[in-house]
Amino acid sequence: MKGKKWWIEKKEVGKKKKYKTGDVVIPFKYDEAYNFSEGLAPVKLNGKYGFIDKSGKEVVPIKYDNVWAFKEGLAGVKIKR
Repeated sequence: MKGKKWWIEKKEVGKKKKYKTGDVVIPFKYDEAYNFSEGLAPVKLNGKYGFIDKSGKEVVPIKYDNVWAFKEGLAGVKIKR
């Protein structure tokens, strides 16, 4: 993204905080990360999936073989047998 201006916005109780270009909001430790849905995002690490919140905290353990985004408070998960 060299030469482009961008930022990540974080909403905090009605306020927005703009991060400077290049600020790390969620550590780059996951193999894959997907869009947030209902405040949680699926992430993949070492072939397993779980969910993180917008602060980067793992709120659903990374132990599933596949996951689907949250909708109406529920998310699908798959464990191979």
